Amino acid sequence: MATGLDMYKAVMNVIRDEVRAGTRKIQPIAEFTINHLDASDLERLTYADLIALNYAQDIAQEVSSALFHANLVPLGRTMGVKFKFDDDIPSWLDN
Repeated sequence: MATGLDMYKAVMNVIRDEVRAGTRKIQPIAEFTINHLDASDLERLTYADLIALNYAQDIAQEVSSALFHANLVPLGRTMGVKFKFDDDIPSWLDN
């Protein structure tokens, strides 16, 4: 398993690469497919991790609280994505 911070960085790198390549339109919320193991890694993000990623304290608190309850929706909103789950795709850390 990866740390939450490692998984966050891997997912954000994929999103940035898609935007640069023109394969993802910049939208407020775009669908992003992730497997459940990667989702579990993201759920390990802590308040301190989010602060280190320059999240405002109130947003970091909201997101970390949701992650504690296995809710990725607030995190996804901050990343500009709506997570969709498919266990047939490989881990984003493998990219």
